[in-house]
Parts: sequence; C-alpha cells; structure tokens
Amino acid sequence: MSADSRAQKIRQQFPQCPPRIREAFFVSVPPDSANSESQFRALLRAPDSFQCQPPALLVVPRRGVVSPWSSKAGDIAQRCGLNLNRMEQGLLWQFPPHTPKNALEKIANQIHDPMTQRVLANPDNWPDVFAQVESAPTQFIPLGDNPAQTLASQNQKRGLALSDLDINRLSEYFSRRDPSDAELLFFAQANSEHCRHKIFRAPRKAGPSLMDAVRQTHSAAPNGVITAFSDNAAVIRGGTANEFAPDENSVWRARPPDEIHVVAKAETHNHPTAISPFPGAATGGGGEIRDEAAAGRGAASRAGAAGFIVSNLGFHCGQMPAAPVRKGVAPPLEIITDGPLGAAAFNNEFGRPALAGFFRSYESESETRRFGFHKPVMLAAGLGHMLPHSAGKNPVPSGALVVQLGGPGFRIGMGGGAASSRSADEPDFNSVQRDNPEMQRRAQEVLDSLRRMKNGGPALSLHDVGAGGIGNAVAELAHDAGRGVRAHLEKIPVGERGMSPAEIWCNESQERYVLALPPESLKTLQDICRREKCPVAVIGEFTEERRIVVVDNENNIAVDLECDFALSPPPLPERVALSAEVMRAQVKDSDSGADL
Repeated sequence: MSADSRAQKIRQQFPQCPPRIREAFFVSVPPDSANSESQFRALLRAPDSFQCQPPALLVVPRRGVVSPWSSKAGDIAQRCGLNLNRMEQGLLWQFPPHTPKNALEKIANQIHDPMTQRVLANPDNWPDVFAQVESAPTQFIPLGDNPAQTLASQNQKRGLALSDLDINRLSEYFSRRDPSDAELLFFAQANSEHCRHKIFRAPRKAGPSLMDAVRQTHSAAPNGVITAFSDNAAVIRGGTANEFAPDENSVWRARPPDEIHVVAKAETHNHPTAISPFPGAATGGGGEIRDEAAAGRGAASRAGAAGFIVSNLGFHCGQMPAAPVRKGVAPPLEIITDGPLGAAAFNNEFGRPALAGFFRSYESESETRRFGFHKPVMLAAGLGHMLPHSAGKNPVPSGALVVQLGGPGFRIGMGGGAASSRSADEPDFNSVQRDNPEMQRRAQEVLDSLRRMKNGGPALSLHDVGAGGIGNAVAELAHDAGRGVRAHLEKIPVGERGMSPAEIWCNESQERYVLALPPESLKTLQDICRREKCPVAVIGEFTEERRIVVVDNENNIAVDLECDFALSPPPLPERVALSAEVMRAQVKDSDSGADL
C-alpha cells in the first residue's frame, strides 16, 4: 500500500494528529568516489537541509534488507554516471506537537511492513541502514529415541503443517541420521496442500476425487488442448496471427503470420490475501502472471482477472450482524477494499490489463452455526499466448545448468506453502509474500526474447518460483526432467543479509524463475539479461543421480534428499463427503456453536 493511502487512513482514524510525510535518502559511496553530495541531492531532488522535529516516526528498511526501490534507484544513479555502493529510501512521518504517545504507537503499526521495514520513534541519530548482519548456519535437529514425537514437536514449533502420515514418512526416512532445518522446511513446503493438492486428490467413497472430477472436463472435450494439468498453465490450440514484437534492432514490428496458441490459467491465492489483503492479492496476480509465463518454455500473459469471495461485510441494514473476524484474518470489508487495489496495482505496474473481476459475499445462520466464507477466497486468472515450438519442455541432460532469473531472495514468504495447509485460526504474517512488479517485467522481457528466438531459444525447461520458494521450483524442474540437482546457496542472489540456509532455499520471494540451460548458451542469456537489466545467476547443475543436494555457504550439505521421496505422490487420506441431511443431523446433535 502506498504512503499516501496509509496517510489517508491515519487521517481518518486520528483526525487530531494529521501526519506530514517527507522522504529521507541514505547513500553509501566508495572511499574514492568523485561524486559530491550535491550531485546526489540534485538527482533525488532532496533539499539542502533536513531536520527531524519530534514527534516523528522514521520508516526504514529492516536491518540487512535491500529494498526494491534501492535496486531501481541504484541502476538509475549509475546510468547517470554516479559512483555508489547502494542507496536507500526512508519515510519520515512528522506529527503535531500535541500527538499523544499511545497514538504514535498505534500509528507505527500501520505505516510500515514489518516483514521488510522497521520504525524508529523520534530518531536523534540517523540509523545505519547498511549495517552487516551475520548469517545463521545450518541447524540439525536431533531426533533422539522417539523421532515421531520429536518431529511432531518441530511441526508445531516451526508451523510446518505436516500430517501424521508425513511425520511417519519422515521418521522412517531419517532413521539413520538427523535432518536439517532446511530439509524439514523444504519437505513441508514441497508436500503442502498448496503444492500437492492432497485434499483435492484424496479418494472419496462417494465417487472420484475432486481432482479427477476437474480433470473429467478435459477427458470429455480433449480436442484442441495441447497441455492440461501437467504444467504451470494450460495451452489450447489457437490460430494464425501476427505477433507485435521488437526486431533485432529493437524496433517494434508485426512479425510474419504464425500459429499462436492460447495460454490460460486460474488459481486461488487465499491465505496471503486473507492475512494481508493488499500485498497478498498483489502477489496472487503476480503469481498467476508467472504461471502463464513459465508454461512450456515461455509464454506471455496478456490480460487478467481477479475475484474475491468473503463472508458478511458488516453492512447491517436489517441483516444479521457480521460474525466475529477470526484472529489474524482481515475483516471482509477490508479484503474487498484493499485486495482489488493490490491486484490492480500489480497488473498495472507490470503492464497487463485486468479486464474482469467479481465480488461475492455469503453468510447464513442456523440454530447453532454460522456458514460463510470465513476463510476468504481470492481467485487470480488470466490469458496469454505462446508460439507452438515453446509448448513443451525439452529433455534436460546431466550437466545442464540451473539458472535463476529475476530478483534476489528475502526473508519473506517463509512457509507460505505450508500455511495453506493450516486453518484460518493460525495466521502467519511471515508467510505473506511481497511484490515487485517492475522486476517481474524485466524477467518477462528476457523470457520474451528467448521464446522469439529460433526453435524457442536455448532454455530447455522453465519453472516459476512460487509456493515453496526456489527449493521447490528447482526440485520440480529436476523431477520433471528425470534428473537430480546439486545447488550452491552462495550463488543464489539474496537481498537481505543474515539469512540462514533454510531461509535462502525456502523463502517465497516473488519475480523469480529457474531455467535448465545448456552451458554453451549461458553467454547468450547473460547478454539478454544485461540488456534488460535483469539479474541472472547460475546456482547449480543437473545430475544423473536423482537427488536434491544443496551445499551451504560453509560447504556443508544443508539438504540431501532423494528426489522421489521429496516429490513423490504422498499418501492420501480418504475424504468423506456428507450430504446436507447428514450435516444437519450432525449439527443438531452437536453442542458446539462453532462456525463452519
């Protein structure tokens, strides 16, 4: 949410102490820099003097965090000929002298993002935003004489959302050695509800699984379908058309007519939107764009849609009052106010129109229970296109490079995949991702350049980084290729110092992709990335042995799991579907008044 939007809310809630917002800039330059302070002031349009009059609150990046603003502003400054290490932006909120201290404490919680920022009250000295933070080492979890009990305890402590079946599998697998914290978090993410759809795939006595029921649509009408239920997005046979694209001289022209397939995707992004509507819905839209882009060996998203389903909005108007909002979940009215703004903001800043959307609000009441969408739903959907030669993945030989395309990782979105397996009563702000549409646009330009090359370019396979982080994306890339992988954490770009191996491997920072690339094509990719100002890094290589091996910064093995164990279909508990009559009978016999 922008500072102006936050300020408007503060003025509404605290009319007696309206804020005045000013920017503060922090610049770190090398000792031999020939640039003067006045040159940076001119670029940033900063005043010659800057004073902080209390009461005031200063919002700056959290220790060790490199903000998206920093990367963009640093690029601009360097292109203007300025020599610098890094620059950062802060926001100074100044309030009238009579502002009470307790009001400042409440305001502080609303003007910053605790995942990436910190607030300083009445700062007398400017903080060192460039301070170094020591990295945490890999931790190994002693399982002792009762591995299942220890794992169950770790499950609660770390919020892994492992089922009893998962814990039993882990107990058996680690019977001869202790697991690392990175292995437990990685396994939990890769086998979460979001990534594995265990509820949808579970067998039912009443008929086919929910996933099988969905797949029947394809079975009933397969004509024209190129890819369905096997990639990031579905691909449908299209027709002949001209694609408007830049030529070798970067002049935009209509390319010769070619067959162009349609790419379609729809997914829910419920948990982050429920916890933090604006950034949650923004990354829902961004994740859906990435899914289309990573279909086959590269596609382009052209138009999107976003929908929101919540319970009672609280507009009484003769209706029943809204049910109490669950702990940590945003009120329905806030979700349908801030959620669409977040989704629209990402679409607009990325450069894709959001052409459709919907709202639904439902809640009803029986004698003992209230039914409604107390755990809200956010639907992100879109359409795109791809060329026929990019519709599938190519074989990946042993020795091919694992390449990360896009921005650095942060200590954000930790455990987001596992959070989807927990109930709405277990909120976790740490699991909410943060968006950077400008970086995703850069990555998209690189993918567009690759897919327009002869035969779809050098990328052999492609996957976006979403739930489960880069670890899950790399593992799925290797699993689909029938290979293993050896990754090196020190080569994975991070934007926050002090991250542990588990955090580097499993954080869900957005705007990233992983590619399988022949070594001889690396320079071609690097040249394109340099032109588009998009970060790129070789983080590992594919191996013949089907294992996921991750080496940490101290050359220790942080993860070593068989690929089939990490990503094989998990045991699925049977689901029981109850009829409306049976549910009513159970409610009547129950003494509980809990919500459904």
